[in-house]
Amino acid sequence: MNRFVYTSVVSPNRYDELADLMFFNHRQHLFRDDIVNAIDRYGMPEIVTTDHALRFSVEKLGEVQSLYAFDGNAATGRLAGAMLYARVSDDKIVLLHMGIAPEYQTGESESHKLLALKMVRRLKKVGKTLKGVRRLEILYGRRSGDYSVAPGPYLAGQAVEFSSRRLNGTG
Repeated sequence: MNRFVYTSVVSPNRYDELADLMFFNHRQHLFRDDIVNAIDRYGMPEIVTTDHALRFSVEKLGEVQSLYAFDGNAATGRLAGAMLYARVSDDKIVLLHMGIAPEYQTGESESHKLLALKMVRRLKKVGKTLKGVRRLEILYGRRSGDYSVAPGPYLAGQAVEFSSRRLNGTG
């Protein structure tokens, strides 16, 4: 399948799949220092099971928001990606953690689907719908930093850019 379905809810019967994606990802060693810094700053993420869904909580923020990507439908499709984010101030949301299934990561069989980029773009769209939110902070990876979620010109054809302007003026 080539289309992802995005949702903020994942069924409790997907606990093991979600835990593997977020806590036992085979490429997390590449982001170790950034992950440790994110945990130091906001706390360790924890999966919380309710009757109808799995949620995430982090020590210093409590319950946080989640965005899940399924390759196929949310009931039976492959859980391909998950991200945790929180509104930490009136004008900023922070992408706390992100997990992408191995086959959708760079250089793997489904990497052409650019899932990580699509999920960050989806989060920017979420940010645009929240009154007062102007910034998205990404805590780890090559593109860590503060980005604008405000409408503006985008760099056409440059898929590696998450935003046309970095707030610190270097992008």
